[in-house]
Amino acid sequence: MNSREFGPDKPRFWTQITYDTEAEQAMLSRHFGSFRIRREQMFTMAAVEILTNGLGFGLSAELDMGVLPDGEPVPLMSYSFIEYVMGLDLSATDVLEIGGGQSTRFWAKRARKVDVIDHDVGWLKGDEIDQRPNVSVIEIQADGYVSALSSSTRKYAMVVLDCGANRLECAKAAIHLLADDGMFVLDNSDWYPNTAAVLREQDLIQVDFADFRPKHQYRCTTSIFLRPSFRPKPRSHQLPLPPIGGKDVAPNNAWDVPSR
Repeated sequence: MNSREFGPDKPRFWTQITYDTEAEQAMLSRHFGSFRIRREQMFTMAAVEILTNGLGFGLSAELDMGVLPDGEPVPLMSYSFIEYVMGLDLSATDVLEIGGGQSTRFWAKRARKVDVIDHDVGWLKGDEIDQRPNVSVIEIQADGYVSALSSSTRKYAMVVLDCGANRLECAKAAIHLLADDGMFVLDNSDWYPNTAAVLREQDLIQVDFADFRPKHQYRCTTSIFLRPSFRPKPRSHQLPLPPIGGKDVAPNNAWDVPSR
């Protein structure tokens, strides 16, 4: 008989038990506190454990803010997208956020420079975001996004569109700010099919990340639109990184090295 734990790092509430003989099964079933579950229940519990504790979904709901289990702030975007960009080296990247907030802290920690355009900067109150040397916040009127974007001439390796305004018009006004090898991020892209179509028409390559996200009880899509010359720079020797709740088998994967 053997026991094997599941869940990211240190599981909190369950263990899988396997049996070598019927006698062991009968013995364990009589053991105080033991119980049996079906295979599909076991898989469901593993998925809930990874989402709730591995990705910080439970803590985000409790705190009413997007965080990982260690409390690090993350954007309210698809978890798969968050994990992807966490594997990128953005240290030489200038980011334009069209609509800021808690996500600004996430980008500021990773990027060289973050410029934020927003009509509601109340999220700055009580926070240190506006005091960070690599963050600039430009406050505009609610109807001033298109004008501010159209008049700007600076190029950005990453443009993140997640504002409380007409995203179709914002995308049209901001596309000229994307660098020749840049990435344009459109959150909630499944809600903005016309905006996504406009970005594709600019000869950008669309990649969709449909997933759960912090503070939301449903799945949604964050999409990236890449210039054909975009080349991701990994933060480490490996990209993608092992996913949260996944198996890190790469170091010992004999099928991933040249055959002798």
